[in-house]
Amino acid sequence: MASSSAVQTPRDATCDELANRRCVFIVALGRTGSSHLLNLLNAIDGYRISGETDNSWLYLGWFASAARGGGFNASDALACEMRRLMLAVHNPAPRARVFGFKEIYSPFVRRPSAAADVLTHGVGFVRDLFPRAKFIFHWRWNYTRIASSDFWSAERSANETSAHFAAVVRRYDSYVAAHPDHAFRTTLEGLTLRQNQTQVTRLFDFLGERLTPRLRKLARTRLVLRDWSEETHQRRIKRVADDGTVVVEKKGYAFSDDAKKLLELKRAAKALGTTPEEAAAAPQVVPPSARQQHKASAARKRGLVSAAEAAVVDLPAIDRDNGMLWMGR
Repeated sequence: MASSSAVQTPRDATCDELANRRCVFIVALGRTGSSHLLNLLNAIDGYRISGETDNSWLYLGWFASAARGGGFNASDALACEMRRLMLAVHNPAPRARVFGFKEIYSPFVRRPSAAADVLTHGVGFVRDLFPRAKFIFHWRWNYTRIASSDFWSAERSANETSAHFAAVVRRYDSYVAAHPDHAFRTTLEGLTLRQNQTQVTRLFDFLGERLTPRLRKLARTRLVLRDWSEETHQRRIKRVADDGTVVVEKKGYAFSDDAKKLLELKRAAKALGTTPEEAAAAPQVVPPSARQQHKASAARKRGLVSAAEAAVVDLPAIDRDNGMLWMGR
């Protein structure tokens, strides 16, 4: 006879039980280090935060509103099926303690007024489905850096894009201020600042999670965003004032284009087993991408090419001829 205490399957869970699930969602602007925040949350025991959904949650919210003539009953059958759908995609069995996803607000930046849709048909809709949902709005304060990134290089005007980012951030900031119970803001600068981790501490208080030394260290790990390294490059400089006293000043520096090129050459040389001078003299003028560096290094280590050949090798050709190699075979 089957035991009456059989394990409950996801399909057997009642709608109320599904609605009571804990979840955390990241709403971010592109090129702000949101992946770093995602990795930090997923390092918390029992968290499963998925990647981007291409704003599909907004379309789900629009559909729910249209299906009910502009209204939405969070307790009807449609809401229950939507909960099951979101859990099937973002928290399948065995289910994590806390689930969620990260979303990049990108297609709508060209029309900042559409931020209202993110808050109404996105945040509001998800909170109807999961009342315990919490939202982390993430950006960085240097809008110019975001607008000048490769991601937005096709835009007509970097200044116009920066202004759009600023408008979206103001909207998000206002929402967080009005709803501190379920909304919190983080920034690239605040998360990674080594001297002051107040934002990280407050984030974990907001989530109701313990901030362990391991998580604290992970939070302040610098990202692979070279422009962010430029912004935080500071030096303490001693100088003697006119009255003879010694004054210590902090001065911020941004790497020059030459310095950035040298840094890229050093990284390429390390991956290829050559010197920066040899890497600079190689026919491949543009430093290889991280993926290309990995391939060239793997090819050299496996004896497919020599160190010298790796510096000038046709990497796409290696990719074609040894495609199985890059799959770990």
